[in-house]
Amino acid sequence: MELIARRLESDEWPEASRLMARSLPESLFDRFEALPAAGGIAVGVFTGADILGAARAVPHAGCLCQVELPSDAAHGALDFQAFIRANHPNQRHWFVGPVGVEPGQQGAGIGTAAMRALMNSIVGAGLVCVEAEDDIVTFFERVGFRPTLRTPAPDGSPITFLEAHV
Repeated sequence: MELIARRLESDEWPEASRLMARSLPESLFDRFEALPAAGGIAVGVFTGADILGAARAVPHAGCLCQVELPSDAAHGALDFQAFIRANHPNQRHWFVGPVGVEPGQQGAGIGTAAMRALMNSIVGAGLVCVEAEDDIVTFFERVGFRPTLRTPAPDGSPITFLEAHV
């Protein structure tokens, strides 16, 4: 299977977003659903016309630690935002999330291809931050991130904050 990773056009974002919704547990997707769809950079990994994975990064102004969520945002999103604000670096950074791979295709290098393409798209941006649950920390380490903090999220699950410099 030949994989092609490339930057997504704005009209491709809705399908990428649906893919991420299918690939992430509902509790995780709630953290990202309130983020604005505009802004940042999103990449997709395709085989032919089918999107199999996607990753997105937003600049500091679009990071969950900076944006104002809508008043009707899910309670979990608001709690997670407060958690992010308390634990993100004070300096300007890019925020990665979400990253998703079509269920059933995970473990085939699709997420790695998406993250490499994403990181190449923001070379020169400086500090890049991501948060990960225990089962995917090593994935982010493989694509150049290093852990900086491990602490419980509002729901009690352990979260590792990771950073990279591009």
